[in-house]
Amino acid sequence: MSINWSEKRRDKRLDLSLDRFLTVHLLSQNVGSDTAETLVAQVRNVSVRGCGLIFSNASDRERLGAKKIFLISLVVDGFSIPIQVEVVRLIGDKEAAVKFKAPYPRELEKLERFLEPRFLGKSLREIDPSKLQRNQQKDFRWFQGTNETHLYSWGNPGEDGTIQQQLVFLDWVVEWKGGGSAQTGTIRRDERSKTGDVGWVVSELLDFDAVPDPTVLKQAKILIESSTIEEKIKKEFLKRL
Repeated sequence: MSINWSEKRRDKRLDLSLDRFLTVHLLSQNVGSDTAETLVAQVRNVSVRGCGLIFSNASDRERLGAKKIFLISLVVDGFSIPIQVEVVRLIGDKEAAVKFKAPYPRELEKLERFLEPRFLGKSLREIDPSKLQRNQQKDFRWFQGTNETHLYSWGNPGEDGTIQQQLVFLDWVVEWKGGGSAQTGTIRRDERSKTGDVGWVVSELLDFDAVPDPTVLKQAKILIESSTIEEKIKKEFLKRL
């Protein structure tokens, strides 16, 4: 079943730092000729509805005009997504904002998979430890985000060290404990309603993969790297992946 991209929220836009630009190849018709030229721009910000572009020089940006329609190739993690865009705004002399136009290609799923862990990571916020009544015997930290995203972290009281962490996002769980590396798994479908009793997901309710799923580990890494949580908590998780 195809995704209805026209119904995707407009306000979820990811600002990209200079070292995480996506690339756009834009096909521009040469004036007075049947030939076209490919212009290259970097993506300053992006959502599933459109993106902001920045060109390396003003002469390339000058070839764009408000309301003009272009065919672009949006390169996401090395994968090229062809899509029509309409120029909605020109900014300064090197930037432009464009929106994606129907028909929306199925390949936009690649963009959504790029965006999703980054949005979830940025949404993580710590729940005030003083308001947590459970698990008094351990140093317990709880970070909560949108779409039922949670990061739980345990340490030894009075000691500088983390002994267990668990990340729950989308349909996945990534967990490590003791001196072990991260495991991946899912919450048993018939047990999901029981997880709220303790907050985190106890091992008895998980189906762990025989071998950690590299795709899940990659998404978890992106999610944690994109977050603004305490650096010590972040590093402890990342070194287990």
